[in-house]
Amino acid sequence: NSGATGSFATNSDSFVTLYNTDGEDLWTQRRGARLEDQASQVAFGADGTVYVAGKSKQGLPGATAIGGWDSYIEAFKQDPVTQRVTVNFTQNFGSVGDDKPSGLVVDGTNLVTASVENGRAVLRRFDISGGAPVLTQTRDLGDLQGGDIAGLALDGGQVVVAGTTGNAALSAGAITNAHAGGLDVFAARLSSDLVASGGDQLAYYGGAGDDKATALAVAGGQVWIGGSAGTDLQGAPAVGTKDGFLVNLNTATGAADWSRRFTGKDGIAAPTAIAIAPTGASVLDRIGLPSGTLDLADSQKITAASALRAGDQFTVKAGDGRPSTVTIENTDTLDTLAQKIRRASGFQAKVTLTTVDGVRSLRIEPLNARVLLEIGLGATNKDALHTLGIPEGIVRSTTINDAGKTVPADGKKMLYGLGLASDLNLSTPAQVGHVLAEIAGAINSVRSAYKGLVAAAQPKGVATAATKVNGPVPAYLTNQIANYQAALDRLGG
Repeated sequence: NSGATGSFATNSDSFVTLYNTDGEDLWTQRRGARLEDQASQVAFGADGTVYVAGKSKQGLPGATAIGGWDSYIEAFKQDPVTQRVTVNFTQNFGSVGDDKPSGLVVDGTNLVTASVENGRAVLRRFDISGGAPVLTQTRDLGDLQGGDIAGLALDGGQVVVAGTTGNAALSAGAITNAHAGGLDVFAARLSSDLVASGGDQLAYYGGAGDDKATALAVAGGQVWIGGSAGTDLQGAPAVGTKDGFLVNLNTATGAADWSRRFTGKDGIAAPTAIAIAPTGASVLDRIGLPSGTLDLADSQKITAASALRAGDQFTVKAGDGRPSTVTIENTDTLDTLAQKIRRASGFQAKVTLTTVDGVRSLRIEPLNARVLLEIGLGATNKDALHTLGIPEGIVRSTTINDAGKTVPADGKKMLYGLGLASDLNLSTPAQVGHVLAEIAGAINSVRSAYKGLVAAAQPKGVATAATKVNGPVPAYLTNQIANYQAALDRLGG
């Protein structure tokens, strides 16, 4: 996610959002350094603490930079009473080169991370029982030689790490199946305390070409790896141009207990994730249906159905009154929002909800022809109008006269709006182009107002094109025309 304003607005920031089982947004925390950073791993503690790992080019708040891209870990906890979310800790780790985290698991009161640091596969174990993480063990598996880590998982009292490497002698225990050449898939089973032991196992899988692991899953003590196949695989001939593969790799024996090479549309497949069904396959898989209970009830909260967040705002003003602020709350639905708008307008706004093709929409109009409503932007970085699809400006009742023109329903004078948003800026070429288009539209509005003034000054029944009008121009009309001409000059300049 990128920032909105300031000197570092184009740099990405890390954020974490927690949803409940109904898909409703419970909370969002945005954390970022002045330079770029991004979150890539997440894990949950038994007490509901959310742990996040990512990388940054500079130390995040509360952390110290090491050099290059650094890995970091953070912990977020929500108070069950106040609902306030706090950051328990933030800590950078890694080398002075470029690093990135590729796995994160919680083992009781310990965090285990897998990361690629200066091209090397490194595992770390942190004790988090005291709040702040304390590094207790580091295990360097060696240079991946152009490879990467695909994932990290817990399996009983062990951790399983899988990935891709060109190194035929990773320091990850006894090799139960040898490296075949080029880039091969690897899976290592290690003690969760990361202390080297005789029970550590390492198995390679691949052919003479370059094979790449992209996904890892561990279920029932079995290690499943998916990825992209090279020119050849053990006992699996090519199917398409670029095939995918799935293998159940036994780290104890080094054997591929089950494997399949497959392809996709146009002979190309690139799998990126694995999901394990504990109960095995069923007829549902054949027809593409999931197992379990289907919950067909959608959340009615507008914070769950849109990008709106609690605290977003806009203003409503009726007639000559003061603008009232409408603030979005986490529990708001379209129905409660409609009531808030009515209340903010002093019940001078008619707000109705309609459903078309299953989509609910909200309509705002004056209660009667005498009411003039004004919709305004909310606070900076908290404006809700754009997300709601409500334009900023005046809402007025209109009617069609005998000449087929749209005129105010109350019989009063026409109002002309320039339609210039209050948040226009010239910070980028794209914004400059947008502003120019907005100004062009405003000029057209001024021209329409000018024509309306000229027409209003003509006596009824007099054709201006064929009739020569003599005599002085009324002072009020001269002043109005001068004001509109000045506006045209400014906008044109």
